[in-house]
Amino acid sequence: MSYIQPDTVGTPEKCTFLLLFFLFYFFTNDILLNMAF
Repeated sequence: MSYIQPDTVGTPEKCTFLLLFFLFYFFTNDILLNMAF
């Protein structure tokens, strides 16, 4: 996880997509937890 794969170099949109995906994932989990409890 600390190294960059050769195919990801030069494709910042892939990193941005992963970042947005994780933000959306944690945000949805927070909403679900707040609804459950």
